[in-house]
Amino acid sequence: SGIAMGLISDGERYAVLSDILGDEDHLGDMDFKVTGTEDGITACQMDIKIKGLSYEILVNALNQAKEGRMHILGKLTDTIATPNADVKGHAPKMVTRRIPNEFIGALIGPGGKNIQELQKETETT
Repeated sequence: SGIAMGLISDGERYAVLSDILGDEDHLGDMDFKVTGTEDGITACQMDIKIKGLSYEILVNALNQAKEGRMHILGKLTDTIATPNADVKGHAPKMVTRRIPNEFIGALIGPGGKNIQELQKETETT
């Protein structure tokens, strides 16, 4: 699950907001997006409009984001207990295959002929 945190400050006082409406995107000093699982953060992104960010503010934002993420994750898992085993046919997919090093040359072929043909047939890169 993910959540965005905002910051409103006057230089001395501050408030970390859980971003629901997005008002602090225009009015605030920070937009901090945090996403992850029960086990921890998997990605984050921050835009700030102030000169610096104190450690205290960052810790508060991360703690508040964790509470929000866990709340959202709880709602998600109440609705869908486990992920679907597969995705719909039109959903984007990525399939990865690892080719042992000793077979890379054979796969690529002379001048890349084999790999180019595979890409053409499978419409992949």
